[in-house]
Amino acid sequence: MLESYLLGPVPTQRYLKPWLRLYWKASRWGFGWLPHHETCPDCDGEITVQLGLPRLIERHTDPYQVVLCLTCGSTSMAWFLGGEQVSIAIEGSEWNEPATAVLILKRVLEERAARTCQDWTWDFLQ
Repeated sequence: MLESYLLGPVPTQRYLKPWLRLYWKASRWGFGWLPHHETCPDCDGEITVQLGLPRLIERHTDPYQVVLCLTCGSTSMAWFLGGEQVSIAIEGSEWNEPATAVLILKRVLEERAARTCQDWTWDFLQ
């Protein structure tokens, strides 16, 4: 009763952390997350997933692997730049005011998904 008084006809919606929104959105777009074999280096969480992205000739600056902890949001991304493997790790707190690496990942997934699906909208910060 209190809920209907405070919210009116607006349905309640559970809050999802930004990395979980990315995980579910990417899954709906057809990206296949797989279980990752290591625990999270930040929280020791065991719910870690990885996403492998095929290398594209025209997109050589895209990451080829993303590892994400679904518990705390700790994320690592790996690229091949100039023939060498480069990795970056970000903490879950960097998802709140998205770090550059998070914005790059968002762009990469958006653009790759746009190749296959034209009728979606990105709801990253909601």
